[in-house]
Amino acid sequence: MKTRPKSSWFSRNPKKTAILLAAVFFVALDLTAGWRFITRNARDFRRPHWFTHHDLRPNKVSMATFSGRQYPFITNSLAMRDRRPRQVALQSDRHRVLILGDSFVEGQGVPFEQSFVGLLESKLDPENYELLNAAVVSYSPRLYYLKTRYLLDELGLQTDDIWVFIDISDIQNEIIYQQFDPVPFRRLDLVAHHVDSLLENHSLTYHTIQKMRGPRHTDSFFDVLYRSSLEGLSEHDLKVIGFWYDYDFLASWTLEPESLDIYGRKGMELAWKNMARLVEVAARHDTSVTVFVYPWPQQLQAGDRQSKQVEAWQTFAIRHGVDFVDLFPAFFDAGPVGQVLRDYFISQDVHWDAAGHALVAEAAHRHLIGGHR
Repeated sequence: MKTRPKSSWFSRNPKKTAILLAAVFFVALDLTAGWRFITRNARDFRRPHWFTHHDLRPNKVSMATFSGRQYPFITNSLAMRDRRPRQVALQSDRHRVLILGDSFVEGQGVPFEQSFVGLLESKLDPENYELLNAAVVSYSPRLYYLKTRYLLDELGLQTDDIWVFIDISDIQNEIIYQQFDPVPFRRLDLVAHHVDSLLENHSLTYHTIQKMRGPRHTDSFFDVLYRSSLEGLSEHDLKVIGFWYDYDFLASWTLEPESLDIYGRKGMELAWKNMARLVEVAARHDTSVTVFVYPWPQQLQAGDRQSKQVEAWQTFAIRHGVDFVDLFPAFFDAGPVGQVLRDYFISQDVHWDAAGHALVAEAAHRHLIGGHR
């Protein structure tokens, strides 16, 4: 007597099989569409972050727009701007420099290859040196400190040096971030956070639903920034923050006693406290710290070579035993003020153009090589 061959689960369950195949087809179509319209071409490479307030998205290949310019924007596995998407090892045998800063150091308005980090990287032997650009738009000492904690304590990143480029606008930003602390995450919450980020970055359906629900991970970075920072601040501090886009006001604490009284002293006090905490974290990891300062066009136009920005951070460096690099002379000595503003800064903006980044790269190279011969 012949035995009947056993039928498969699929043949015994045609309806479930049809549903399963439809689901597989839908997921494949959804992820393919996500790759085409989100992953490959997405411009939302910025995101809020539970530990550092806001950050970049890892392994993104995008296009950014700033001051009427479009330029490529690429990040690595640690969500840092880079030459190409790549997996960054937490430990390295090379001399590694972790670079912190805000929009200047992130390189707003220029391709990575024209940013000072990219230019400096091209000057160094890749067998011996590695640069990690952890700068993000609108960071300041509070977030430099938290980013250092996150990378070194939470992730276990090893680095030999930490370079912190402190911007003049950081003093106002310190008032914005004064109340921000990392959001405590349970392990399950953290898993959900990563799954949410993964789906949002690759699933067109999930991404679209989140967009329809309103501002969250995918909406305007500045919307997230304001919403998560301003609650509970005093009326005075809110008034100071209201000058967010006024470059003259942001630079004025170094030039005008009135602005120093309004927000400069408080912002500097907060900045010093947070930078001191950063130095403590670095010391626990046997990592050296260097503080860099540089002028804005307003300081150049005012002839403010011995700026309060220089004085304050040089004093900090001496008191805390860290290195200090003053980039004011590099800009002041580059030529007549009008020519420097035309050649080294983006037109009608305070950020460096390619030539400004090259100037900074030369000074940073001298510091790095001079300290590690």
